[in-house]
Amino acid sequence: MVEALFRAYFTQGRDIGDLETLADVAAETGMDRADVLAFLTTDDRAEEVRQYEEAAHRAGITGVPAFVANRRAVLSGAHPPEAIAAALTNAVELAPAN
Repeated sequence: MVEALFRAYFTQGRDIGDLETLADVAAETGMDRADVLAFLTTDDRAEEVRQYEEAAHRAGITGVPAFVANRRAVLSGAHPPEAIAAALTNAVELAPAN
């Protein structure tokens, strides 16, 4: 879906802020267009989304991209590749053995 959104916006110049266009792009990836439109136009799953947001905040995620290991934020926000590699290596080293 992410690749389809990027292609639709950057390559095809489509308005992915338009709900109909967004539903079309989702359908092109195999999602059910009607289900996508229902999700986007109702509050039926808003509480579920809020719970995911709260969980991310509790995990220390404050930006994107976010890298998570062992259910804890390793990095939040943009960082150079070397910093990402070091943080992930550190997280692996600190992970409890199974």
